[in-house]
Amino acid sequence: MAQEDWEKHCNKCHCLWVSGKKSANCAARNFDTIPNDLSGDIREVDFSNNFFYSLDQRVFENAHLVNIHKLKLQNCTIEKIHQWAFTGLGLVIELDLSTNNIVTLNKYVFRPTVRLRTLILSQNRIQILEDELFSNLTYLQKVLLDHNEIETVSQETFRNLPNLKFVSLSFNKIERITFDIKEQLPKLSSLNVENNRWICDCELDIFRRSVKHNKLITDKVICSGPKRLENQSWLEDSVVFACSPKIMDVGPYSTVQAATNNVTLTCKVIGDPTPDVDWINNGLIIERDPRKDKQKYFTFKETIGGYTWNNLTIVNLNYKDKGEYKCIAKNPGGYTERNITLDILPGALTGGGIVGTLSTSTTLVIGLTVGLIILLFLVLIALFCFCRRSTHGFYSKRRPNATTSEEYINMSTGQAEIKKGLITDVNPVTKPPRTSVSPSVVSGGTEVSDVKKTLLDNESVFEGPGCSSPVAMGPDIYSARSGK
Repeated sequence: MAQEDWEKHCNKCHCLWVSGKKSANCAARNFDTIPNDLSGDIREVDFSNNFFYSLDQRVFENAHLVNIHKLKLQNCTIEKIHQWAFTGLGLVIELDLSTNNIVTLNKYVFRPTVRLRTLILSQNRIQILEDELFSNLTYLQKVLLDHNEIETVSQETFRNLPNLKFVSLSFNKIERITFDIKEQLPKLSSLNVENNRWICDCELDIFRRSVKHNKLITDKVICSGPKRLENQSWLEDSVVFACSPKIMDVGPYSTVQAATNNVTLTCKVIGDPTPDVDWINNGLIIERDPRKDKQKYFTFKETIGGYTWNNLTIVNLNYKDKGEYKCIAKNPGGYTERNITLDILPGALTGGGIVGTLSTSTTLVIGLTVGLIILLFLVLIALFCFCRRSTHGFYSKRRPNATTSEEYINMSTGQAEIKKGLITDVNPVTKPPRTSVSPSVVSGGTEVSDVKKTLLDNESVFEGPGCSSPVAMGPDIYSARSGK
């Protein structure tokens, strides 16, 4: 009698026993809502291939289907599910929502289904898995999320799932999973993640190491990026999941105006594996540039908290140190660089820790050089003046006619009168008056004219340079001596 009662309460469905359980096959019956006249004794219901656009609040509780163990809603054009649609389904252990148009799932939607063991959400349009979406499903063992549009998977999505053994995330748009999934799901034994958009860098590396170490992946998983790893398999040990280094900061500023004798340039980089960080000036790495004084340029490298620092200190600054300095970072993941401009303030003082311009030794050398140049210039001027004076004196002695004839005659006459006076004082002999001799008179066989007398008198008073005693005074003295 009881059997006849539950079979009569099947509406358009076909009720039957399956594996000792009361079941209702309601597939493809053109339902657009959940019928509310089915027997409450039914344990398994298949509503596949109907047209349920949405599942409203408490829809199964209102239909008296609270004792269901298996609920199948495959290919029912479902797009929306109210967060309390499954209220009353505390006994359900298997829920199939595959091949629908579900885009989002509220984080509380599975709260009532506390005994759920198998959840099938394959072939929907799910984009986001909310944090704590499965957090209370402590009996859950299998989750199928393949063939969706999932882009990210959070660690919080799979929190508190101690019995989960199988997860399928294949054929989605996932680029990275950044946590150790085995640590999060200790009983996980199988994981499908093929055909996603995996970016095989350092952010994915922890997930990759976990699945490789625990042998969770059986299918081939291919990298979609970066470029150097396209179409490479995860399982190849030679593939390095590296992150291109990023320069977080260079300083103290992008343009450093040095005002002290020393300056330090800093470069902070992050990358995995740890990148090589160097400073470049004039196209060469400073540490390897043979032109750079090792006592002038110092680099200090250290890694703290995942960050790599390279600090460049330049001591005894001078104007040659001005220009562009480049911090470069590289690892297997890539290469990056940032520039710093070093300038030295004009007119800065030397000494006292203020830069400036030049070092003390350089200033001393320049000062001495300038002093020597000035001294040499003065010596050249002195030599020029001396040579000019000597040349003028030489030509004055050799060319007495450089002055006019009238000036020379007047000088000679004056000198003769002076010397005559001197001779008179020395030899006070009164000279007889001079007699005129006619041109015809011959003295000692020689004819003396007035012109010759005059010339003789003029020549007799000439005193050469450097003479210290008076010379014979020509015809006057001769005449005096003849008078004796």
